[in-house]
Amino acid sequence: MSLIKLGPPVPLEERICYGCLEPIIRNLALFDRHRYHFGCLKKSGAQPSLQCQECLAYYSSRSQLTRIEFPEGGSSRVCPECGSSDIKQLRGQAW
Repeated sequence: MSLIKLGPPVPLEERICYGCLEPIIRNLALFDRHRYHFGCLKKSGAQPSLQCQECLAYYSSRSQLTRIEFPEGGSSRVCPECGSSDIKQLRGQAW
């Protein structure tokens, strides 16, 4: 099994699941800027429609992703967690 580092280490007392309020040791999932155990996120019934391909965070369609406007007239959505513009639209059911 491979490990993916999502960013700098966060102390255990700050890694609390938004669903069950238990510490998160493994299977971290970010959804709309909240930390979940991946299983708790699935049980919550949340339906993510966007995913950052850099940090693997999930977002709902109503989440407030940062939008950057370019002087040439274009715009791009940016992940608030890592700043990446590589945001993927999830088709159908995310799980």
